[in-house]
Amino acid sequence: MGLLQWLETGSWSVPDAPETTEQRELQSVVTDLGVAYETKIAEILGLSDSSIPAVYRAVQFIADTIASLHMEQVDERSNVRDLDTPMILLRPDPTETYHETMHKIAMSLLWRGNAFFRVVSRSEASGLPTAIQVLNPDEVAVNWDRQRLFPVYEWRNQTLERNRDIFHIPINLYPGHVEGMSPISAARHLWETMKAEGNMAKTLVADNATPSGLLHSQKPLTRQEAEEVRDIWEGSHKGRKRVGVTSGSVEFKPLQIKPVDAQFVESRNFSIQEVARIFGLPGHFLGVSSGSSMTYSTTESLNRLFVTNTLRPTYLERIEQVFSMLLPPFKVARFNTDELLRADIKSRYEAHHIGIAAGFKTPNEVRKEEGLPPMLGGDELRQPSNESVPVSQESKRA
Repeated sequence: MGLLQWLETGSWSVPDAPETTEQRELQSVVTDLGVAYETKIAEILGLSDSSIPAVYRAVQFIADTIASLHMEQVDERSNVRDLDTPMILLRPDPTETYHETMHKIAMSLLWRGNAFFRVVSRSEASGLPTAIQVLNPDEVAVNWDRQRLFPVYEWRNQTLERNRDIFHIPINLYPGHVEGMSPISAARHLWETMKAEGNMAKTLVADNATPSGLLHSQKPLTRQEAEEVRDIWEGSHKGRKRVGVTSGSVEFKPLQIKPVDAQFVESRNFSIQEVARIFGLPGHFLGVSSGSSMTYSTTESLNRLFVTNTLRPTYLERIEQVFSMLLPPFKVARFNTDELLRADIKSRYEAHHIGIAAGFKTPNEVRKEEGLPPMLGGDELRQPSNESVPVSQESKRA
């Protein structure tokens, strides 16, 4: 009954039912498969000595970038940022820094495809969460309920209610699945190939299977004569920086396999480009060209490509939408990406001038963006015709 019930409902037995031999055997198989999978992932992807530098760098780059962006509270109706940011966005977990919390969420998405956090405390007045804790995704079990309508979450033998006790951020979520898939899991065959390339290069260097040179004789030599010539040469020169001398018809020709000739460099660069594509990074961020003729004149162009094509649609919007559930009605969470898209000084100042002259930006708004203190009278908009006169004074003249 246990196996049949598991196939139909996803649950082994009714509460308090004794554990059967069938259940124990299947649980053992599932556990063994899980351990084998995690061990393999750890071996290939940087959790052991056999790490892949490009993968580590891509994960670190994306996670650190997300953690460096601060969230703000925005009014959903007016799309205007609130002056005061609630503590749940400033420091979601009071026991650690904002950077640590966001870094854990990003790393969970990148390594496992799922990030989980649970509510630790709530406001007595509003009932809204005031503190959260990011959970280890390997400790959270997600399954369908018996009707396969809603996901059920379990953490350390506790059943948690979704969007109240526990919040789930998945990426690459397929229909009919309750858990997302990380870029690492989706491209595990590439990681196997990259690991094989690294092992091949290491073995070639360590074993040194290629001879360092060739002693060429213009006349035929017997096996014994050839071995004597080789032994004499090696006895005089192997391991010593001495000038080689040959006599008679024997000539020494050095042999070398250059990394480029063996296509190691091209192969490694191609693999790194593949890593960049899978993670949605411009190849420049991993130290290789993108493989296309497109060029970028400024760092701003690269950052804009990264933010608009990868960071925002894949990671930021998913995190924002879940954190918005922790806020009051009509309030949403937004990451501030202005620093990543920040232009050079000349372009910024020209844009500031246009904004003030057109009458849709105040001088103090500009000064705030530049990290400067507000000035007296700088909170009023200027007339488009005359940027030096506030709108209120222009109205009095009229």
